[in-house]
Amino acid sequence: GTDIYPLFKENLSRFADRVAPHKGDLLQYVWTGGPIEILFIDAAKSPELMLHIANDLFPSLIPGAFVIQQDWVSYGTPWIQIAMGLLAEFFEIMDSPEGGTVCFRVKRRIPSRVLASGYFMDPRAAEFLDKAADSLSARHGLFVRLGEAHYWILRGDRQRSLVIWKLVQGHREYVPEIHGFDVVRVGELLGLKPL
Repeated sequence: GTDIYPLFKENLSRFADRVAPHKGDLLQYVWTGGPIEILFIDAAKSPELMLHIANDLFPSLIPGAFVIQQDWVSYGTPWIQIAMGLLAEFFEIMDSPEGGTVCFRVKRRIPSRVLASGYFMDPRAAEFLDKAADSLSARHGLFVRLGEAHYWILRGDRQRSLVIWKLVQGHREYVPEIHGFDVVRVGELLGLKPL
């Protein structure tokens, strides 16, 4: 019951002539398909996956291509904002529709091995997370602030995370019905219940 490939094929059957699925471990996958015009990313679920995507796929993006980051507006993937912050010279934000997705346009060709393996520990990480939160409406930015709280948990700074977590819940744009799931998840990581 854990293999979703048959469901994937069934759900995309109307578009089967335009979709070439590749089942396997993304960390082992090497892109050989040529230039990329649109890259929709819903697989950057860990710092390692984001690193692999940036270093394996981004160099094939053509100038003017679009990169759609599915999990931008989320507590769970702070490495995405950090990676894109480090690579900001190559991208411009195009759109941020309602929901978790942000679209970027490629400004210029991206070199190979563009992201260093230790990117997640970059001393400018908090700056990139701040900038990402500020680029969204306050309501959506709170999700990225929770991502920053998650980041500090991963870095071992529980106190800094706790301050951010409490600030989010006290923000005038905080809505428990909207932000509650992410607040609960970060609270669980902190071993706390929402305020």
